[in-house]
Formats: sequence, structure tokens, C-alpha cells
Amino acid sequence: MVFSDETKINVWGSDGCKYFWRRPGDKLQPHHLDLTVKGGAGSVMLWGCMTWDGPGYACTIEDGTMKASDYVYILSTTLMDSLNYYGYKQEAIYFQEDNDPIIGDNSEYIK
Repeated sequence: MVFSDETKINVWGSDGCKYFWRRPGDKLQPHHLDLTVKGGAGSVMLWGCMTWDGPGYACTIEDGTMKASDYVYILSTTLMDSLNYYGYKQEAIYFQEDNDPIIGDNSEYIK
């Protein structure tokens, strides 16, 4: 079994909501605030996989957006390198992907 996914790592902070707790009537304290950088300071997008035997190789996704052609290239290089590292045969594994629309049916590309 091989699982794969992609993720975005921000250089500074999170894209998500942040919460803090304080009692009603308490003043806002400096540790309640989150410092930011104008422009966000950038991010990097990564694809990686993991197997029963350990992590596979990871790679960066150029421009922070994965296109179908990028995904096919990653499957044919990084995924295959990971399978070879652990001595897995392509026909003997189950490959679990997420439901990203660009993935579609790539079963032909990893044969």
C-alpha cells in the first residue's frame, strides 16, 4: 500500500483561521496577536508518499499549482523511485490517491 498527497507549507504563518481563548472582559494581550508579513513571505508546495516500510521520496511542485502533466511526471519519476527504493513491484501494490480533480484516472501512467 502506498499513500500519496500534496501539501503547501507557508514560510510565515498559516492560511487557516487562528483562535485564542480569553475570559469576557479581559484585555487583549500581546500573546493573543499573530504577527504577519506583507505578502505572506511565500510558500512551497510538496508532493510525497509513504509506504508500510517508511516514507517515499518527496518533490517540489513548481509554481505552487499542480497540473495534470506535473502529476503524471511525478508518478513516473518520484513515485517510481520510491517503489524501486523499497523493492516494490508496480503490479503488486495498491496506490491510494486523494480526490483532486486533476488526478482523474492516471492508472495508465503508472503501469
